[in-house]
Amino acid sequence: NEDAILLILTLLKKASSICLI
Repeated sequence: NEDAILLILTLLKKASSICLI
């Protein structure tokens, strides 16, 4: 499902943002 991929991508982006801070 594309939804699952989008969800994973958003989670990765959030994780990346948290790690950068």
